[in-house]
Amino acid sequence: MDSNEQTIRKRFSVKAFTSLLLLLVFLAAVVSGIVLYISPRGRVANWTGWNVLGLSKHDWADLHTNVALVLLIAAVFHLAWNWTVFWSYLKKRGQAAVNRKTEIVLALLVGAVVVAGTLYDVPPFRYVVEGGQNIKRYWAEHEAAAPAFHAEELTLAQFAAQVDVSLDELVEVLEREGFETADATATVRHVAELKGVAPSELFDALRKHFPGLGRAGRGPDRGGQGPGQGQGQGQGKGMGMGMGMGMGRGGGQGFGMGRGQGMGRGQGQGQGRSLGEPQDE
Repeated sequence: MDSNEQTIRKRFSVKAFTSLLLLLVFLAAVVSGIVLYISPRGRVANWTGWNVLGLSKHDWADLHTNVALVLLIAAVFHLAWNWTVFWSYLKKRGQAAVNRKTEIVLALLVGAVVVAGTLYDVPPFRYVVEGGQNIKRYWAEHEAAAPAFHAEELTLAQFAAQVDVSLDELVEVLEREGFETADATATVRHVAELKGVAPSELFDALRKHFPGLGRAGRGPDRGGQGPGQGQGQGQGKGMGMGMGMGMGRGGGQGFGMGRGQGMGRGQGQGQGRSLGEPQDE
C-alpha cells in the first residue's frame, strides 16, 4: 500500500460520512413524502401512467420506504459512534435540563397535541389530511377514468368481456393501432407498456373505433357502478271493506257491509345501482 492510499484512508471519516448520509436521506425522505402527498390514488395513477421525474407512484412509495429505513439505520450508527460525546453532553446538561421544566413540559404537550389532534381529526391537523384527500379527489375527477377498477391488471380476454367487445375485435383494433397483442393472457398494462404508453391511452385508441365504449350498453363509463340492494320503510293509507253482524234486543239479528280507512306501515326491498369510488392507493 503506497503513501497516497494510506493518506486517503486516514482522511476518510466514518462520522462525517454518516452525517452526510443522514442529510441526504433526510432530504430524499422529504421529497418523496411530498410527492406521495400530492399523488393521485393508486387506481388513477396506474391507469393514467402518472409519474414525477419519470418515476411512478409505486416507485416513489418504494423509494420512500427504503430511504426511511436507511435514515433509521444511519441515525442508530450516528448515535453509536458519537455516544461518548452524546453521553457527556447529557451529563453536563442534565442539571440545566432539570431547571428547564417549563420547556420540557411544553415540548411534551406539543407532541401530545399533534398525536391527539391527528387521531381525533381536529383542526388544523384535519386540514392537512383533507388537503391530501382533496388533491387525490381532483386527480380522480380530471383524469381519464378506467372502465373497471384496476382495469390495467386485467388480461386482454378479461378486458374485452368487461367492455363488452369480442376478443377478436379488440385484438384487431389494437393491432391496427400499433399494439402487440400476440398473447391474449397479457395484461392491459403490459400491452400498453410495450408501446410505451399508459393504459388509458390504449383505451382511448379503442374508443376511436368503438364510440359507444364506456357508455350505456358498452360497459360503464366511470368505475364504481354496480347493482345494489336497498331496504326502506314507509307509511301508506288504504281503503278496506268490512263485514259486521249485530244482535238486537227483541230477538232480531242484522247483517251489514261497512267501508273504512286504515293506516299501515310496511317494509320494502329493491334492486338498484350504486355509484362509488373505493379508497385504494
